[in-house]
Amino acid sequence: MSSLKMMGAYVVKKGCRKWYGQGCMLSFTCKRLLSSSSIPRINREDIKSISYDSSFSPWKILIGGRDWREHSSGKEGAERYRTQNLPTHTTPGAYELGIATSAAPARNLEAASVIPVYLGHAGDVRARLQRYGRSGAHLGHHLFSGVFSTDLPIVYRWARMESKERAERMEDELLGLYDYAWNKRNNAHRRPHHILSMLTHKQSQFHFSTFLLLYLKTIKCSMLTFCTPPK
Repeated sequence: MSSLKMMGAYVVKKGCRKWYGQGCMLSFTCKRLLSSSSIPRINREDIKSISYDSSFSPWKILIGGRDWREHSSGKEGAERYRTQNLPTHTTPGAYELGIATSAAPARNLEAASVIPVYLGHAGDVRARLQRYGRSGAHLGHHLFSGVFSTDLPIVYRWARMESKERAERMEDELLGLYDYAWNKRNNAHRRPHHILSMLTHKQSQFHFSTFLLLYLKTIKCSMLTFCTPPK
C-alpha cells in the first residue's frame, strides 16, 4: 500500500474508531479497516478507557500477587485465587484480564492503576475465571508466574452478554481496535516481556518516589531541629 493510501486508510480508520466509540453501527468498510493488519492497532496497555467501559464491571482481584506461592506452601487460610471476587452468576460474557500496579485495597481498585493485557469471551465467564485461578488455563502458568514475580495481582473485569455469540462479536470488535499483549489472535506473537518491562519501570519509579519523599522528610526534620532555638 502506498504511503498516501495508507495515510488515507489510517484517517478513515480513526473515523471508524470515533463512530464505534459513540455506539454507532459499523459499516462493512469500517469492519474491514478495523481488522486490517496493515493499519496499526493501539496497544491496549497504552490507553485507559475504551468504548465499552460502561458495559464492564469494576476491576476485581482474581489472583493476589502471592496467592499461588502461599497456597502451594500450605499457608493456613491461603486460597489459590479469590473465590469471593468471582461473578455470582453463570452467564456468557466478555472479559479483560489485567495487572494492578498499585497496592490499593481489593474493593477500591482504580482503572488508572490497571494494565489490561488480555481479552476473551466465554459461555460461562465464572467457570473460565476459575480455570485461570487454578492454573492459568490456556494462557499458561508462565504468563501468570512472570507477573507474580513482581508480587502484583492479576485482576479482571467482565461484561455480561445475552449470548456467547454476542460476547464473541464484542471480542472481535475490540481485537480489531486494540492490540492486547497476551492475545495471540490478530497478533504475530504475544508481548509478555514488554509488559514485564513496563511493570519493572513503574515499580522503579514508585521506589524512587518513596525514597525521595523519605529523604526530603528527613531533611525537613533536620532543618527544623537545627533551627529550633534551645529552651
